[in-house]
Amino acid sequence: MKIGILTFHCANNYGAVLQAYGLQEYLKKLGYDTYIVDYRPKYITSQYKTFAKELPQGNLPMKVKHLLRNILIIPIRKRRCKVFNLFRRNRLKIFKLNLNNSENDFDSFIFGSDQIWNQSLTGGNLDKIFLGDFPAANGKKLIAYAASTGSLKNISNKSDIIDKLLKFKAIGVREQSLDIFIGNNIPNSIHSLTLDPVLLAGKQIFEKLIKPIYPDTKKKYLLLFQLGYDIHVEKIASQIANEKGLSLVKISSYFESLTDSNIISDASPEQFLAYVKNASYVVTTSFHGTAFSILFEKDFNTIGLSETVSERMINLLLQLGLEDRFYNNSNKINTTEINYRSVNKKLEQLRIASRSFINTAFA
Repeated sequence: MKIGILTFHCANNYGAVLQAYGLQEYLKKLGYDTYIVDYRPKYITSQYKTFAKELPQGNLPMKVKHLLRNILIIPIRKRRCKVFNLFRRNRLKIFKLNLNNSENDFDSFIFGSDQIWNQSLTGGNLDKIFLGDFPAANGKKLIAYAASTGSLKNISNKSDIIDKLLKFKAIGVREQSLDIFIGNNIPNSIHSLTLDPVLLAGKQIFEKLIKPIYPDTKKKYLLLFQLGYDIHVEKIASQIANEKGLSLVKISSYFESLTDSNIISDASPEQFLAYVKNASYVVTTSFHGTAFSILFEKDFNTIGLSETVSERMINLLLQLGLEDRFYNNSNKINTTEINYRSVNKKLEQLRIASRSFINTAFA
């Protein structure tokens, strides 16, 4: 069976490329001829231009300051683009498919993982490509796996997504609220809460990617991994690091710092994995930072920044009995050692359920 995966593989984001790799490798292990369809929407690729010409609203000094900053960070952006492009070239089996041509030999298209149905990330509207609404998908088996809206609040026209999903044979999602919504609105559908491909694929698939990292991580450290940058989160991480006698290593997916040279913005996906695996502790605002902390059995804390960002993290932590590792200013931070024997038992049960979903979907 020939399968095409459509997901956010073109984002220069650790979670995006690694979850794509995880699903690709898992399906390959099942014996399927699996490819990543090279769909590159502008709302994704425009975020990772070497030079961003767009200027913010505001007065002239603000615009000049922004322009100068964009010029100064060009070398950082170039390095980051290079390592992500190398990962895609070397690790992902990319297939350039004409989505407007119904003549192709794919048997099935699988949509996900990642927030492919989050309108706040897809240019303000649902992307019909990620809902199987394109000629090349006509007559093919359509499956969603661990697809995400981020939150149902991110979907403005819920009837539209229902209409599109009626064509799907099986719908696997990451948020419980989305799974309930699908069950209530598409009652005869095969639907399920499914594990992100990072956790489905397992530790061994990612360990073989790990490359050596920078010399300063030979000492014990706390890894702070933020999607953007929040000074409050950094203060929390610094406090935990001090309490545990750890140095602080900081990685950000999007923030290129001109004032803090200690923030690592250009690590490759392979190096990112090494930073997580070798950390003594992790603090993160990222779903995939959370997922890899669990995969590599790290003591960690996930910091919630907003309800719409946090729902999928909370769902995962609740399923694994790790809800006390989530912090959002309303609870006390738990920094005790995690009992991974218990966590891994729950995780294996979730893997079994997700494997069963995939087997049913492709039957």
